[in-house]
Amino acid sequence: MRIMTAPKFKTGDKVTFTNEYGVVFTGKTITKLDTEWKGIDQTPRYFYTPSDSPWFSVSQDRLSLEGEIDAGGKALWVKCEVPMPEPSKVEPEPTCKSCRFWKTGAWPSDCLRHAPGVSTEGRAQWPTTQPNDWCGDFEPSVQPLDAA
Repeated sequence: MRIMTAPKFKTGDKVTFTNEYGVVFTGKTITKLDTEWKGIDQTPRYFYTPSDSPWFSVSQDRLSLEGEIDAGGKALWVKCEVPMPEPSKVEPEPTCKSCRFWKTGAWPSDCLRHAPGVSTEGRAQWPTTQPNDWCGDFEPSVQPLDAA
């Protein structure tokens, strides 16, 4: 006869899952108790959503109610949201159109990174490039991206 620990959660509870590496996943909802678990672990297991592996139940030892307080009065988890950068602060892709050395204007355009070569007519000639070309000398443009 199996002796199980009493289930701690019920369907609909909002929980936080902490994996074996200590990574915390908030915003989970218990969908059901796993009544078919046959492992040696006697701790109740639950299914939750959203989940990348909805067929796999997790031990209640890895779950905590959202906002739950431990015996020392500290929250068992803290929701941490990483702010998204403003669009103007996003690094441009390293192509000619977002490079500071690219002469903007009509396409194709010239790369002004190095001194020009001499054309067959004896005039200065820089390499002509397309907006999505790239090279190893890329440096982000100092002008706003939408002005390029």
